[in-house]
Amino acid sequence: MSSLKTSPSKVRNFVKCPLRYHLQVTGAARGGGVSGFGSGSPALAIDRFLHTALDGYHKEKLQKCGPPPERLEELLRQIWKEDLFSSVEESREALDRAMVQLRRYRAVQAASSARVAAAKTFCGTAISGVWINAVVDRIDELPGGGLELIDFKSGRPPATDFFLKRDIAAAMTFFAAAGDRKLARLGEPLRLTFWYLQNQQRISLTFGDRDFQRVEETLDRLKSAAESDEFPSHRGPGCRFCDWLENCSAWPKTPRELAGESPEEYSQRLRTSYSMLSSYQRCPRAYHKVYVERVRGEPKPYFDLGNAIHGTLESFHAPGYQGEETLEGLLSIYQEEFFKYQEGYRSEGEKARYQEKGLEMLRQYHGSFVAPTGRIVAHGIEEFFEYPVGQQAILNGFIDRVDRDETGKLTVWDYKTESNRRTQEEVDGDFQLGIYAWACKQQYGQNVDLGIYMLAHGQALKTRRTDEQLEEVESQVLELVGQIRSDEEFLPKLNKFCPNCDFLGDCPLKADVDAAIANGKLTRAGFEE
Repeated sequence: MSSLKTSPSKVRNFVKCPLRYHLQVTGAARGGGVSGFGSGSPALAIDRFLHTALDGYHKEKLQKCGPPPERLEELLRQIWKEDLFSSVEESREALDRAMVQLRRYRAVQAASSARVAAAKTFCGTAISGVWINAVVDRIDELPGGGLELIDFKSGRPPATDFFLKRDIAAAMTFFAAAGDRKLARLGEPLRLTFWYLQNQQRISLTFGDRDFQRVEETLDRLKSAAESDEFPSHRGPGCRFCDWLENCSAWPKTPRELAGESPEEYSQRLRTSYSMLSSYQRCPRAYHKVYVERVRGEPKPYFDLGNAIHGTLESFHAPGYQGEETLEGLLSIYQEEFFKYQEGYRSEGEKARYQEKGLEMLRQYHGSFVAPTGRIVAHGIEEFFEYPVGQQAILNGFIDRVDRDETGKLTVWDYKTESNRRTQEEVDGDFQLGIYAWACKQQYGQNVDLGIYMLAHGQALKTRRTDEQLEEVESQVLELVGQIRSDEEFLPKLNKFCPNCDFLGDCPLKADVDAAIANGKLTRAGFEE
């Protein structure tokens, strides 16, 4: 057995921030973490209680005389601890929320034909000389053979599963289970499913050779870091939950410190991003569905293609990339990335057309932007930012790529796979680029060049923002945040995306949209979009 042992969650922390991983493993200067059921937060306590109740229920159910369905709620009451909450009222409200989730889960189970093969299961295997210990909440036998690994989540599903599919912990859990000798007696794991208890939505992931290679590469980096004892800090969305944030070198000043507010005051701000703000601009009703109610839309083929292209270019320009810089090397990454995102394709023919469209985009990209000068090694990939804006908002997001030349000058790039060709005037006024410029001014202390790669056309346009324009961006963000916070109705708004809206079926404007489609004023997105 390998002397180096770890778990998927710890390796996820290593990928997000090596320093956080190191401090977690060594136990240095811990903050208010969770022990056992722990306190941490009401949400975390609920999560632990739900997992424990479900585990106990399924273990009893696997016995010859299974428990009655209401046993699930009974188990939750038995293990509930009021003293982990700040008040009796908070405990009762939390218990009510947890009970609702279990009743919904029970209803889904009653209608399901799935056979539970195992309850909470510990598994492990050695990968790249590192022993991986993982936990699977439940294992089902699939009708056609093979196993489905289930991970229960007490929250709501993410608005997009792009980062979920790239989560190293998910891949590592799958391969730890696949390599476990005892688990092999039950069958072969075929997929890993995240089961979100709050609204009973499930997201299933499959994994292939490229994912296993990614796991091996990550573990090799972990071993190197352990041998050299070098664990640098990285910024990311998880930083706000980190026990060591206040003393982290990646944040000379935390966003809360920049705002000069107490934790209670800072928590009252609206946390937002360009995607959220632009969604509200297009249609307040759709914004509320996605970001407040957390209703996931249907998969779309153009989202799958966009994710595959972004993943390809992210890998190709990453500082640690060691593959071929040729067109063949770029396309080999794409072939792996393309098959990670398959939910939106409605037929094999549609999938083939999108796959070829992506190949053509990357051929043009390599011919125009790689072959003439060579591969650019990015200064930053998926650079995360988070800053307070005014007195009401927290603005965060990810930047596709940041380049740095020999003089230290920075250029921010955004990849676009849409079919429409943007003009220089449109790029000069682009709200998303303006937000990136504003964020980079906070993060790097300089006005950066901005650029959009229009991959469908093999073209790129660059622009800049003045200090006065950055002030306008900040004002626009605050204006939208003010509108969102004061909005009590979130009424629908007719826009060009209405024909493809996932929430059109019961929208008050459906008749108007249908009429606009009928007279040609609006069109449904097809392959070209």
